Amino acid sequence: MKRIVNCLLCIGAVILFYSYAVPVEAASLGSFEANIKVPDSQTNKELMYYDLLLQPKQTEELSLELKNTSEKELTLAVSFHRAVNNSNGAIVYSDSSEGKSDSAAFDIEDLVAVSDKEVTLKPNETKQITIEVAMPNEEFAGVLAGGLYIQQVGSEEFEGNVQNLFAREIALIVRNRLETVEPEIKINSAKALQENARNAVSVVIENSTPTYIGDVELSYAISRDEQTIIEETKMITFAPNTKMNYFIPLSGQAFEAGTYTVKTTLTAGDNVWQGAPTFTIEADEAKEYNQTDVSIEKTPLSWLTIGIGVAVGLLFIFVIILVIKNKKLQKELKSTKK
Repeated sequence: MKRIVNCLLCIGAVILFYSYAVPVEAASLGSFEANIKVPDSQTNKELMYYDLLLQPKQTEELSLELKNTSEKELTLAVSFHRAVNNSNGAIVYSDSSEGKSDSAAFDIEDLVAVSDKEVTLKPNETKQITIEVAMPNEEFAGVLAGGLYIQQVGSEEFEGNVQNLFAREIALIVRNRLETVEPEIKINSAKALQENARNAVSVVIENSTPTYIGDVELSYAISRDEQTIIEETKMITFAPNTKMNYFIPLSGQAFEAGTYTVKTTLTAGDNVWQGAPTFTIEADEAKEYNQTDVSIEKTPLSWLTIGIGVAVGLLFIFVIILVIKNKKLQKELKSTKK
């Protein structure tokens, strides 16, 4: 018994060690700089990103300066993407595979080309790359928004088990006219999902207009069969013509079978948009979600339950022994009668 206890203690110590092991970061984040060269078409010369006023069919060649501020050679990957809102509500330019709205007049990714997809810089070296912008033939209202995503390419040689790769995002906005566009937001749908092995709800919210919408107060209340589960308010900014799959974690709460409603209100100045999309979860679906959610505390077996289980097991074994002995006695009685 003592050996078994010692073995269990050793296993527990190993589990705790790996649960709390902290990865070692390999490098400093400040490895390069990216600075724009302000063109004549820039609407505001003080901006640290591109905001261009261009006419239909007009082309513009932009210059971007990349500088290696480290003492090691590094390679930078350069790409251009449409501006979208990620699942946390932040505007990003690193990936536009999700979040695009079909409401945009043109896709800015079709209008912008980067001269170099990859740039290698020696220690403290500076290089220039160019960005070609070709405006569409037709005039459009509002803005088309995208951005350059510049990221350090990983090296095969680094210390520790985590390699920090510094990245920069630089917005690039084009427009035909300096005018305001009346914003419009749609609350499309909601559904249950699981992300990073945790239960969550996703609400699809769409900015269907070609304008940034800033200082938006997003309030939501998730209820199941009229019982409120989560209620919260956030501040976000919408990218133009973006469809955001907003992620609401349940923070350790289990899904239960029933119909869920996500009452959503967005407020920006005098504008207010409301919606209440619903979705339904069946009992077997809820059970599957909850079993794989690592944040839900699994109820451990109590000592009473364990004791009852052991007692039932011993009783079962005792009954089997009695049955075997009874059969043996019956055979002996039959043999003596003969």
